[in-house]
Amino acid sequence: EAEDYADALLGTKLVSDLADDKLDLEWVPVTLHSDPPEKGLRFLPARRMMIADLTRIFAGVQDSLDVVSAYFVPGRRGTRMLVRLAKAGRRVRVMTNSLEATDVLPVHASYVKYRERLLKGGVDVYELRAEPGSKEAADHLGILGSSAASLHAKTFVLDADRVFVGSFNFDPRSAFLNCEMGFLVHSKALA
Repeated sequence: EAEDYADALLGTKLVSDLADDKLDLEWVPVTLHSDPPEKGLRFLPARRMMIADLTRIFAGVQDSLDVVSAYFVPGRRGTRMLVRLAKAGRRVRVMTNSLEATDVLPVHASYVKYRERLLKGGVDVYELRAEPGSKEAADHLGILGSSAASLHAKTFVLDADRVFVGSFNFDPRSAFLNCEMGFLVHSKALA
């Protein structure tokens, strides 16, 4: 199977343009944001963690914020922040896994506590579903959910001109426990 994939990839225009030095690249500013390594060893004040950087970045949103997070659990503070942005006239959209697409049921159970507040607050919430008509995901749900059709991306698009890509899930574990990192890329084309 891997050989078929590699052969298909080698036949793409992207790979041939890259090999022929014809690929148009865009050189743009990129900023690395990360938690300090000691976050995994002991409690750190929020101001020293990546969540403080992300909070400042989100506060500067002028037009729109699009969040894609597989394990989206905004908590009270995150919910307030997203609703505040929406009420201030920013378009706020969130994409996460639905119950049938999640691969971790406890995370989905934590997320649904905030869904109604987000929707009532003006945040557009989208949930990835299994393929219509498919019972595959529902048939495989267990404590770990299903991997039949599961979103795993962790990205934010800000004002259609910046993209954050990294390991940060919009959830308490990423905010306060795990050491996370990501890149803020200033590129309208990528956004």
